[in-house]
Amino acid sequence: MIRFTSEKDKSNVLSKYSKTFNSIIACYDIIDLDMTGGKFIWSNNHTPPTLERLDRVIVSKSWEDIFPSVMVYKLPREVPDHNPLIFSTSQQQTLKGISFRFELSWLNDSNFLPLVQGIWSKPCHANTALDRIQANLRGSNSSLKDGVLTGKGSKEKRKLLYRRN
Repeated sequence: MIRFTSEKDKSNVLSKYSKTFNSIIACYDIIDLDMTGGKFIWSNNHTPPTLERLDRVIVSKSWEDIFPSVMVYKLPREVPDHNPLIFSTSQQQTLKGISFRFELSWLNDSNFLPLVQGIWSKPCHANTALDRIQANLRGSNSSLKDGVLTGKGSKEKRKLLYRRN
């Protein structure tokens, strides 16, 4: 739900539901957490797109007192119309430099699923869920970059499977 007109990239009049939602937030002293990584998380995928902030993480003041380093990170949108959000209760390193692109062609390789299952089922001694996701993506990224699916030395096939930024 859009809380403020600034949460949409085009002119917008707030609905009565937005006003009611804002009243509830104010009445119960709830905190709408700021998001790192951009302002909008939804697109209608038209040209030009309409962009909005619809998803959010809301916590009570007493909860935030227990977890003062809480952060909400917006991740890149690959296919759906919403950007995924990661919610973390501890201080994290910045997410700059994370670059993982899924290629549909990987699904045609019979080694793909066992490779990914093997990487994600290994023990990971990370402090937080976000750290675990980052570590597993790095492992997947490295394996796919190194051409594990297509065999070593197959530079042309590797280019098809992995696009560098």
